[in-house]
Amino acid sequence: MTANRAGLVIDGLTAEYGVPRDDLLSVLESYEEHHVADVLCTELAVMDADNERFDAKVTVLIENVTHHIEEEEQEWFPQVIASERG
Repeated sequence: MTANRAGLVIDGLTAEYGVPRDDLLSVLESYEEHHVADVLCTELAVMDADNERFDAKVTVLIENVTHHIEEEEQEWFPQVIASERG
């Protein structure tokens, strides 16, 4: 999806459902983080551990997943809990 089309989708969802644009951008970023982790896992699954790029891919995967978890725990989960409490 091109940046322009992604922007149109975000604008449409914002207008239709009243979801703040920043929230939608965060959701799209989260999807991309999941996608990157999936790609790295797929590549690692078929790669020999002695491949010169194996350790680098594992390091990137760990860093990305750690960042993603921290983001969810520090930003998303508190918002969900607060919204449930009203």
